[in-house]
Amino acid sequence: MKRVLVGMDGSGGSIDALVWAAQFARGCGAEVVAVAAFQRAQAELSPTDAEELRFNQERILATKRVKLVAEIAPVRALAIEGDPRHVLLQAAQAEDADLVVVGSVGARSGPGFLHLGSVAEYLAHNTTRPLAVIPAGARGPITQILLGVHGSASEQGSLLWTAEVAATLDVPVLAVSVRAADVLGDREAQRMESRIREWTEPIGRAGVEPTCITVAGAPPADGLRRAADRHRADVVVVGVPTVGVISRQRAGGTGIQLLHHATLPTVLIPAEWQVGADAMA
Repeated sequence: MKRVLVGMDGSGGSIDALVWAAQFARGCGAEVVAVAAFQRAQAELSPTDAEELRFNQERILATKRVKLVAEIAPVRALAIEGDPRHVLLQAAQAEDADLVVVGSVGARSGPGFLHLGSVAEYLAHNTTRPLAVIPAGARGPITQILLGVHGSASEQGSLLWTAEVAATLDVPVLAVSVRAADVLGDREAQRMESRIREWTEPIGRAGVEPTCITVAGAPPADGLRRAADRHRADVVVVGVPTVGVISRQRAGGTGIQLLHHATLPTVLIPAEWQVGADAMA
């Protein structure tokens, strides 16, 4: 981990995201890049008005709260003109960010997480890099990771990402698989534990022995939330496959459903990131 990129808009949600990112970056020895995007209200602006827009964003990045975060981890600030959804994706690419962090609700967010115009929603559907969405009030640090697994090829990246982070932060991993059956017998439970250990082999190779459990009788997102609450996890990590070759939308997947009612930081690891993650294997 070298670089953690955070979207900033001056809202309380973005400050929570920045603090969480700084705690995470400190544990990983990474740099924080705080990015504030700004847009022109009019197509034609005088040089003076355009400069004032940039100044206002730079002022957001120079607040006392942001400076205090720099005491936790190194922070570099960027004010970039453009739609914040596109700015964050492009900045993540330009900075080669290992993790993109945003608050679940920002200054321009409407009610709920998934709604038209939400920066977090757009990134969740379009990022090809690991994305952490931080609910209000979540500050870190991470003391236990819950990883959702079901044995598919699309979660290879989430396994490798979790292995690296857990080993670096020296924190335990709870690997959880959710099954639709209302009840699992002892034999089935043992069989599932064995399968989960096979699926999570990359984590064991990193020197972290995961605790493997199965949650029965629940939709995947509900089962993961229930397990996170019961076992006091600090963050939920899931792999997210691409749905649709052209649209690349991920609507309806477990990761997106988790974000609907997230009370914990949730990290989505896109299947496309698997290619880059292979170098860690």
